[in-house]
Amino acid sequence: FSFFFCFILFTSLIIYNFKGNKNSFSYTYKLEKEISESTNDPEKFANLNPRKIVFFLENKLKKQPNDFEGWMLLARTCFISGHFQKADLYYNTALKIFPNNEVILYELAMLRKNTNQLMSALSILEKIYQINPRNLDSIKLNLEILKKINNKKLLNAKINKLKKENLLKNEEINFILEKMNL
Repeated sequence: FSFFFCFILFTSLIIYNFKGNKNSFSYTYKLEKEISESTNDPEKFANLNPRKIVFFLENKLKKQPNDFEGWMLLARTCFISGHFQKADLYYNTALKIFPNNEVILYELAMLRKNTNQLMSALSILEKIYQINPRNLDSIKLNLEILKKINNKKLLNAKINKLKKENLLKNEEINFILEKMNL
């Protein structure tokens, strides 16, 4: 048995030596070094492949899952690079760790809006409204989506609700409505 085990082990090592990728053992170290060097030079950082950043952040977040900025950077990188399903996954994972976080919810709503999941975006924006009814960005996005889907009934109801609840100043409401041509 020992002879057979040693034979397979050495054969595997010899085959890997000729056919394998020796750089795979030090890839994570080299990637960390490349990213840390790039963070000091914005031009180098801009030229980094987003896949490398995603891989780097995924590994870092496995070790430190409570890193809010890491989750946001990972989700945003996926969002910006067009990996919408991964971005959605990472925003939802971040929400499990940081429940009811307005920033995560807002960016998830933006993602859903940009991927034409408008009803889902509206439900997320309603969650933000429940947490903080004064969040102007989410109110604007909510009204924008209602205008886009051409649901005048819901749009008017939302505007009337904003006016009736007196959570925002009349100037703020008028500014939002003016800016959106409502």
